[in-house]
Amino acid sequence: MNDAKYWLGFGLIPEIGFKRFRMLLEQFETASAAWHAPEASLRAAGLETDRLNAFLGKRAKLDLDAEFRKVSSAGAQLITQADEAYPSLLRPLPDAPPMLFVRGEITSDDTLSVAIVGTRRASTYGKDAAAYFARELAANGVTIISGMAHGVDAAAHRAAIQAGAARWLCLAAALIRFTRVIIAISPQKSRGMAP
Repeated sequence: MNDAKYWLGFGLIPEIGFKRFRMLLEQFETASAAWHAPEASLRAAGLETDRLNAFLGKRAKLDLDAEFRKVSSAGAQLITQADEAYPSLLRPLPDAPPMLFVRGEITSDDTLSVAIVGTRRASTYGKDAAAYFARELAANGVTIISGMAHGVDAAAHRAAIQAGAARWLCLAAALIRFTRVIIAISPQKSRGMAP
């Protein structure tokens, strides 16, 4: 569980957000140190009074071990930017999510990947084009990342399954304020998952 539960804790406090969380990490070096920092140190690190008060109040009430167990009971693992398992292509992005919830595994094969996402109200041509590109790319070893929505995303996802390729399903809506959810699942386990 190490430092990851503290990353999760900061993600559960909307008043902090990614920008301030990054600032705290720079100041305190670890999420654990930032989480346990005294009020004066947090204020000196730049947290404004209203955000600081919200953080202190919520920090006192949150049971991080229980929150972390929820991740595990959902069959997921939490991968933070501090982990070696964090995708190397995401890490250098200035707005990369600080953590990912993952089911399955992200492998080195996923380095060559393409996201195919689009409108939920896709035309037949749009769905066919998404399926064509997903199928052709997947057949050539490219990991397909879709957003699990109806329309273009679902067409790409189904085509990737048909091609028997590994791919990711990304939920665009964050479970917590500044976390994107990435679910890496083998094709055999997700035949019915496409919307």
